[in-house]
Amino acid sequence: RSSHYMRNSIFFYLLGLLLSAGCAQSINWNDPIAIANHVQIEQDDFKKVTSFIGPNLAEGPPDRLLLRAWKLRSGAMAYQIYVEDEYTYEIRRGGLGWRFYSSAYDSDGNPLPTQKISRTVNWCGRNVCSYLEVLGIDITREYLEKRKESGIAVKISGKNGEEVLSIPAAYVQAFLSVSP
Repeated sequence: RSSHYMRNSIFFYLLGLLLSAGCAQSINWNDPIAIANHVQIEQDDFKKVTSFIGPNLAEGPPDRLLLRAWKLRSGAMAYQIYVEDEYTYEIRRGGLGWRFYSSAYDSDGNPLPTQKISRTVNWCGRNVCSYLEVLGIDITREYLEKRKESGIAVKISGKNGEEVLSIPAAYVQAFLSVSP
């Protein structure tokens, strides 16, 4: 009986993952209104902070790429490009598999302040490990306003690797229309 329960649990878990992945892909990334409808607004009445969280632009789990912002008690706003990058590294190559992301530059060559949020080893197999690095790239509303027609391209770099990220113009426009 418990194996039947386990099979059903696994089935419904996998079905939920498929459905949630399908929902994420249903956003038209060229339509600012469709994107704006997926921006989450959360109010923390204790901290007196309102959070604005854009939809995930990454191809799918486990990676995440989105814009987020906070309206603080003082009325000031803080904006950030939020990145979760999962990658694998072969153990037999020796050394550490971490990319150690520590800097970000936009396509105009501007350095952007980068904050390491976390680093996690997700799993290790016989010859490979999966790593997850989470970082925030601080930006301003003015930065977003200047790129609402062109979008944003950023290269994140570390001592063991780099990645190029793109946020389309429609996404920037949508986020600006929702966040103050």
